Amino acid sequence: MSWNLIILPREDTDIDDEATLGDVAGVRARIESVLSPVVWSDDGAGVFEGDGFRIDIGLQPGGEVESFMLHVTGQGNPVPVVAELCRKHGWALFDSVAGDYMNIDDPSDEGWQGYHAHIAGKVIPPDEQ
Repeated sequence: MSWNLIILPREDTDIDDEATLGDVAGVRARIESVLSPVVWSDDGAGVFEGDGFRIDIGLQPGGEVESFMLHVTGQGNPVPVVAELCRKHGWALFDSVAGDYMNIDDPSDEGWQGYHAHIAGKVIPPDEQ
């Protein structure tokens, strides 16, 4: 199980929008400008090993990138690095656990804490997070 994040061109992107993050080569380069080194496979997936956490990057092998997923596991806190990735490139970050976009200028670890509470089998009330 992982904490799943979706990277989008901007918060108001919808399914009919033609906004993209750019081509795969450009998106990889922008990812690697913050997350380095990334080990890429032929199918487009990448892996970054952070300080106590791992980010599996779900990126297609070619073409224009409309969005991509980050699947985060481990005990270390990835919030600062994923917020920096999006802030640096003007991307939006949707937190699937929190069910909302993360404010990348003042990132909350609510989703990260929720993920850890879930895998530990306990629920942390919002006023205690």
